[in-house]
Parts: sequence; C-alpha cells; structure tokens
Amino acid sequence: MPSATVNVTGREAARRRFSHARSAMRAHARAEVASTCRACGDHVDARRSSRRFCGATCRQRAYRAGRRPMVAAVAHQRRIREREAVRDPRPQMATLEGCTVAVIPFAEAKAIIVRYEWLRSMPATPRACYGLKDHDGELVGVACFDRGPAPESADLCGPERRDRTICLARGACVHYAPPNAASFLISRACKLAHAQFGWKVFYAYADPMAGEIGTVYQAVNWLYVGIGAGRSDKGRWRFFSRREGRWRSERGLRQRKHRLVLAELRSHPDWISEWTPDKGRYVHFEGNRRERKAMRASLRYPVMPYPKRKHPFPASP
Repeated sequence: MPSATVNVTGREAARRRFSHARSAMRAHARAEVASTCRACGDHVDARRSSRRFCGATCRQRAYRAGRRPMVAAVAHQRRIREREAVRDPRPQMATLEGCTVAVIPFAEAKAIIVRYEWLRSMPATPRACYGLKDHDGELVGVACFDRGPAPESADLCGPERRDRTICLARGACVHYAPPNAASFLISRACKLAHAQFGWKVFYAYADPMAGEIGTVYQAVNWLYVGIGAGRSDKGRWRFFSRREGRWRSERGLRQRKHRLVLAELRSHPDWISEWTPDKGRYVHFEGNRRERKAMRASLRYPVMPYPKRKHPFPASP
C-alpha cells in the first residue's frame, strides 16, 4: 500500500528551513574560521566553528602569552606560494636581471593581490599601483599604496606631514618570482611614488595573525616602531557573522547605522568573536639627506629593534 504524502507547512516548514540555513552557515564558518591554528599556523581539523588551535600545546602557549601576538613558524603568503607552486609547477626565475618596476592598472594589480595576499582584497581607495615585470614583460609582483585605515594613522611625523604620508597597503609576488623580488619591488616602488606624487613618509604593517614579522621591510632597512604605535589597548575585537559569512571589524560595526553593542555580540549565537592583536608598523623616508634627517627627528614613536620569529613581538613602550 503506497504511503500517503505529508505536506509540511507552517511552523514546521519554517523550522526546517532555518535548520538547513543554520547548517550551511556553520559549515561556512568552519571553513573560514578554523582553517589554521592561531599559534603555529598549521591546518586545523574544522569540526567546530569555534576551534582556534590544533592541540593542547598551542592552546597552552597562547594562554601563557596572553594577548601577545602569536608568531607562526611560516608567513601566510609563503604558504600561499607553496600551494600555488603545487598547482602550477613552474621553475623559479634565477635572477632579477632585466626586471623593471613601473605603474600598472588597477585590474592587473588586483589579479595578483586577490590570489596571493593574506587579505585577498584590494585597499578601499588605492592611490597608486606598481608592478615588477621580468625581461619578457610578465607581471611577477605588485605593490599598492593607499591612505591607510584612518587619517590619524598618517600622523607618524606630525599632522603637518599627513598629506606627504602614504601607506603600503598591499603587496605580493608570484611563486616563480626571483629571489629578493619583494625587497627589489618595494624599494623602487617607493622611489617612483616619491617622484610621481611627492610622498616622503611611507609606512606599512606586519600582521601577526598572518604570521608576519616584516622580514621584507627589515631587508630594505625600514624603521620598526612597535605594535599598535599610538594605541593603548594593543588590539581589538573582530566578529564573524554566521548569517553574512564574513568577518567584520570592531570599527566597522561601530560605524553601522544600528550601532551594534560589541559586548552583546561577544555572547550572541549568530556571531563569533575573536581578539586580534595590533599589527607591527614599519616606517621609511624618501628625499634628500637633510629631509630624511628632519623626518627622522620628528618621528613621534621611538625606533625599536626588529622582531624575530623565535621570539614574541616587542611591544611598544
């Protein structure tokens, strides 16, 4: 005897739709949140969307460190290049001979930034994009300049030099780029930007969440001014929306029209909260010898020793 068809309507249908949507959002959250360990950077078995560490050792290390940045053994961009090398086993270029740095369009820069950069997105208002091209004219590296996350972040040498200050917001090289391609690109891109726009103070960030300590900036002799220079809390909260499937910063949520209460979001079931340490900041000056000396004297933050991967980031005084 054939079974009768049962039509699910009303409250039961709504409950099932909500259950399916919740399962999809949790699966997306597991893929986005629990992909890498917050302490060592290794892969995490994403059985729970709230998982942060690969094991008890890393969890204990993070607990003892408190809110200090946990520096991974390998930077995230290196992991991306290694993964791309498996997909496209192309031999690495031997030398930088014949390579040049020039202005490139936004679309060409975005193709490499989205593929290789930790944030996988272009800056909100890019001012200039420069690319490293080999002797055949192929693009192998990109550096993008932007005004920075906030106007006050450009006051490294005082508000009077804010219009001459710019942030190196994004940068990446392909996996087959020659050795020292990143330092070659950054040094020449800053000189071109200084000649084209008159910028004299350049700064960039090293994100400990991406396992970065700013090795490339150390290679080109930039000055290190510590973590969260000018801030007192040395970090902030960020929130992952299960419904939207994306991360939102503390500043972005405060600027929204409905003024979400951050204390309530940390306990809300639809949001995942995570404390993120501030980024290390590096500074560089362009100009003649007298101008560089004057800008170094007007630097508002003390110059600190370079952080090393075997030790935690030295915090700002």
